[in-house]
Amino acid sequence: MRKIHWITIVIILLIPISGILFYPYMPEKMGTHWQFSKTPDGYMDKFSGTFVTALICIASPAFLLFINIAVSVLADKNKSKSIALFFMDYFTLILSLFLAGSYIAVLIWNCGVDFSVPIFMSTGVAVLIISILMLIISLMRQQQKSESSAITENINFSDGKYKDSLIEISGNNMIFKDYYFPMGSKKVNLSQVDYVKALKPTVWNGKWRMHGTGDLLFRIWFPADYNRPNRDMIFILKIKNKWTKVGFTVENSKAVSVFFKTKGLLRQNN
Repeated sequence: MRKIHWITIVIILLIPISGILFYPYMPEKMGTHWQFSKTPDGYMDKFSGTFVTALICIASPAFLLFINIAVSVLADKNKSKSIALFFMDYFTLILSLFLAGSYIAVLIWNCGVDFSVPIFMSTGVAVLIISILMLIISLMRQQQKSESSAITENINFSDGKYKDSLIEISGNNMIFKDYYFPMGSKKVNLSQVDYVKALKPTVWNGKWRMHGTGDLLFRIWFPADYNRPNRDMIFILKIKNKWTKVGFTVENSKAVSVFFKTKGLLRQNN
């Protein structure tokens, strides 16, 4: 377990501990839901408002934390690093802080402290969104830093090898790193490839798709690349007899384009 996991556990435990400490001071009818006024429009009895609400706040971050720890153990065994896992660890921490703060604010209001819960919640949501955006920017910078120290001209046409932080090409196999979320690679044999399109990055073809589906029909899936908006080319790989496609980016698009061209697989689009 990483240090961030222990910090998240402490924050999650604050929720039930706060409920136990505040319970004797809670009214028999607790306000638990607000819309746009200082007066709540939803109520629960004392026990449900304290402990059922606590259970609801605990469920999501606890589940994410369990997944993060399990994946971290697997990553350590495989001696691999995942940017997606880094994102999930910090996202779970931020979500835990938000839920714990919201829950404690409700308890404080029910103790008789007069303040606007809707304004507090709106501010919390704004801070949550800003924190996630800052996390994404941090990930992009981290990936740029790791790439600046890597050798990106690592391709040998004699044996067809290429390797960077996003993909590996060796012999007849391609490996897309961080294809599955939060981690997990996908291997594709070149004999399975129907064609590869090379596209100029736009909003429509995946420039801002950091990880996951490329359209509403789930036809294109993008492995994780938090620096994708800065790439100069996006590749779309079509697998034979498959409805879905793989959208991906690389650190050295020119070298990879030449590689696919020599294999007769490249379709150049403007």
